[in-house]
Amino acid sequence: MVDQSTIDTVVEVAKVAGNSLVLAKLLDVAKSGIGAVARPWMIKRDARAHAEADVEVGIIREASRLEAEESRRKALPPAPELQAPRSSELTRPADTGLVIDVDWEDLPPLAKRTEQRLTYQEEKRQLNVESVIREAAEELQGATEISDEPVDDDWTARFFGSVQDVSNGRMRKLWAKILAGEVVKPGSFSPRTLEILRNIDPKDADLFTRAARLATRNGAILSIGEGKDFQDIQLAMTLTEAGLFNTRFAMSYGLRSTNDDRFHSHINFRDVALRIAGENPKGTVAIEAVALTRVGRELASVVATESCRQHLRDVADYVQTYGHTVTAHRIVRMTDEHTADYDETPIDF
Repeated sequence: MVDQSTIDTVVEVAKVAGNSLVLAKLLDVAKSGIGAVARPWMIKRDARAHAEADVEVGIIREASRLEAEESRRKALPPAPELQAPRSSELTRPADTGLVIDVDWEDLPPLAKRTEQRLTYQEEKRQLNVESVIREAAEELQGATEISDEPVDDDWTARFFGSVQDVSNGRMRKLWAKILAGEVVKPGSFSPRTLEILRNIDPKDADLFTRAARLATRNGAILSIGEGKDFQDIQLAMTLTEAGLFNTRFAMSYGLRSTNDDRFHSHINFRDVALRIAGENPKGTVAIEAVALTRVGRELASVVATESCRQHLRDVADYVQTYGHTVTAHRIVRMTDEHTADYDETPIDF
């Protein structure tokens, strides 16, 4: 079950956001998700759940009894008594063969040890899940447009089945952003993205965050300035093996005019669009690039909210060598994957 503090957090965020859909929809997904991953005795307090838990414990205890009888039947010798090392021995080299005294008789019965392990494991998973729900609620502050479409049940089961074992704070934050994004717009993150993300460690996530801040909205990292670093085979292969880069073929990022009278084009980065203008309508600009996979593009939308300003300047300087002028504009919203509405007033970058 979702504890009261988690519900209170979601309710408070909904009040701040002024959008009751945040409350209703996130709680629906949370309840569905908890049900997808928790054991019955963790999520239900009714007689049926207790009965199911009792049966499971009974099976474990019976297995323990049979194991004990089998051990006695075989007349296994008792565990040898090992002497604990004196404090002075702890400073000796590792090859002195130190031993550790373990009193096997003091260990709880097998059934109890199993029950304790399961309880600890499931409580830890519960805390991980609820931490992500709370952070997702915080991510939804200020959300103004939320789809009426429900989040797919299979997607929810996959999500919470993965996130229950995520204890790293930075990785939980990333998972929370994905949950918030899926609540706002179901279908934003594919099941494959969830599968790949669960196998990405924090080090690779940091490397990818750096790459995502350089990427265009359609998933290209232009090989200019810092972008050249990702032509390095080691960095590229690391992210390729993680399923985030596509290095199977060379990519050239080409710019062509959208105007018949003079050159006019643009490059949409995460939060800024570079608007390019020139006199020759038939002019082109070609730049080598590394492409993100679909999973990479989906994850880039949550790991990077701002583009690297130095990279924008480097790209602008390169495009200007073609005789074009370049101005930067704040993106207001994306109308589709490739088209942006942006502020007409140029910004300094």
